[in-house]
Amino acid sequence: MKALRREHRKIADLVPAPYNPRTIDEKSLNALMDSISRFGQVQDVIVNVRTGFTVGGHQRALAMQKLGHKECWVTFVDLEPVAEKALNVALNSPHLAGSFTDDLAGLLTEIRGLDPDAFAELRFDALMPKAKDEDPEPAVNAKPEALRFLVTELQRLTIDQALEMMRDQIEKPARGRKGEQLRNGIILERLCVAYIESEANA
Repeated sequence: MKALRREHRKIADLVPAPYNPRTIDEKSLNALMDSISRFGQVQDVIVNVRTGFTVGGHQRALAMQKLGHKECWVTFVDLEPVAEKALNVALNSPHLAGSFTDDLAGLLTEIRGLDPDAFAELRFDALMPKAKDEDPEPAVNAKPEALRFLVTELQRLTIDQALEMMRDQIEKPARGRKGEQLRNGIILERLCVAYIESEANA
């Protein structure tokens, strides 16, 4: 594919692709408008001459229009309809955009210190990695979720037999909380071993 030409076009004359799978929320649109206000239009809108549809830059054109721009830079390409759609998806795919390195946090911290307005308006806060201590604490004494699995009749009988053998241990008085936890842990371990052995012999 080779770009045919690049020129200024009226934004009102652009025709959005009816199949375009991308949208933008109000916060992101406002951030995009602020980016264009600060840096100008640094990426062209892409238009396919065969269909007249905008292939890439739908949100950019919308942001410029809301900012009062009448024209924008457009790069024209010549593509078959299926190639046009493939390019539309490729231009918006996060899997073709690479990923940030560990240096991002330091760069964002520098920008926040030198230009806090840009940091806030461009929504760079959403890119800041979370500190480890910001991870939610696990709930103390939280009730464990029930585990469900399907077993054969033979496996069920094996588990029932294992539970029956352990019943006398469960009924013994616990020697303090640690002793109870230890005994219950041993019982659970034996139960798991019994199930695994039955699974292997099934």
